[in-house]
Amino acid sequence: MNVDAHIPNLGVARSSRAGITNVFHIELQTRFYHLKEIPPDAPNVDTLFLQVSGFPSKVQRYELEDKNHLGLVKHKVVCRLDAQSNDHAVLRLKTHETHTVDPDGMSGGSAFTVQVVHGQPKAFLAGVTLRGGRDHFHILKVGYIRGFLRSIIDG
Repeated sequence: MNVDAHIPNLGVARSSRAGITNVFHIELQTRFYHLKEIPPDAPNVDTLFLQVSGFPSKVQRYELEDKNHLGLVKHKVVCRLDAQSNDHAVLRLKTHETHTVDPDGMSGGSAFTVQVVHGQPKAFLAGVTLRGGRDHFHILKVGYIRGFLRSIIDG
């Protein structure tokens, strides 16, 4: 018996007792971030900056009844590493500038980092936003997300 599992960067993986075979959907791959590698463990000075993105509730334009229009407004906030969270799966970030909009609604948004690797800046998915305020955000580290996804694929 085959079971289909939707995996964002692979399209569909078909699993059976014999193992997992990937069926690639090339036309869909451009819609998903390809999680090929995670940021390496490095000293804080190697992290140039981080950026969290999301859709704060207060600035969204919901005009469904009048105009049948949903105006999504995405915010991108530049941050730096802050103090270590008590939870090792979480990073606390400090915003570069105080955010002018209440970030409620940005949870679940992406967080990216630019780190120096072998002397060159390189961008990585850093994690997913858990919560935030006008001057800080907490993100779930991508390594924990990747581990969770692997546990699903590997059974």
